[in-house]
Amino acid sequence: MSAALRVLIVDGNTRDYNAKKIAYGGSAAAEQFAAVLQGIDASVACTILRPAYDNAPALPAGVALGDFHGVAWTGSGLSLCDPETPAVARQVGLARSLLRGGVPVFGSCWGLQLAAVALGGSVRRNPKGREIGIARRIVCTDAGAAHPMYRHKAKVFDAIAVHADEVASAPIGMRILARNAMSDIQAAQIDEGAGRSVFWGVQYHPEYDFREIASSLRRARAPMIAEGLVRTEDELDTYAAELIALQDERGRTDLAWRHGLDATVLDPAARHAELRAWLDFISRRS
Repeated sequence: MSAALRVLIVDGNTRDYNAKKIAYGGSAAAEQFAAVLQGIDASVACTILRPAYDNAPALPAGVALGDFHGVAWTGSGLSLCDPETPAVARQVGLARSLLRGGVPVFGSCWGLQLAAVALGGSVRRNPKGREIGIARRIVCTDAGAAHPMYRHKAKVFDAIAVHADEVASAPIGMRILARNAMSDIQAAQIDEGAGRSVFWGVQYHPEYDFREIASSLRRARAPMIAEGLVRTEDELDTYAAELIALQDERGRTDLAWRHGLDATVLDPAARHAELRAWLDFISRRS
């Protein structure tokens, strides 16, 4: 990678939602994403944009899209099924603008859904239900197996995930790179057109660790019980605590066995492979 890659990180969350993430033991989305990128390459310089915060500017004063080698869009607690919500509508407009700016964009979860909607696709509540905790047996399509994002990734893998929505219809130019039993679009590229950015997106969270998903589980305790994913709060808290133990105590083969986890999700390098590949991609273009 070349020195000093400059990445604009767009935080998809509102101020209140980021505060909840922190209160439950997680991190604000953009800071957490930046920490992972800088853990992969310490020279990456990150600028954070928060369009879902009150009266947030499209871009900070004196900052232009051309100042960056790439844009990374985080997940979000918002839903594109509520398009009239101001924090949603503002991000759709911003995404449409950035995706026409020629700078490569990476989208995680909400970021994938947002790009699809901004370019003419649609999003729905997943009729198969909520995918939270670990997304199982994500399989690369033929296009995905040959794609640079998955160069250093197993062709069948598990991933940390949390989403209730999914891309329902793909925009023109979208190539599906991975799918599983829960979602037909677990990863995609939207091809470069005249003046359009190259977009890579995943429905899961390659930037998350087990502590972050434990925070998500604790925040979602009410709907998880209502949907029958867990029976009691104690049951959920035990699961979250075991995920944190996996984060803090490497080599807990007992917990890995209990939860059916393999190296594709236990190994941080494997979890981050898509982001490393994206940094390589934007470095080669710089």
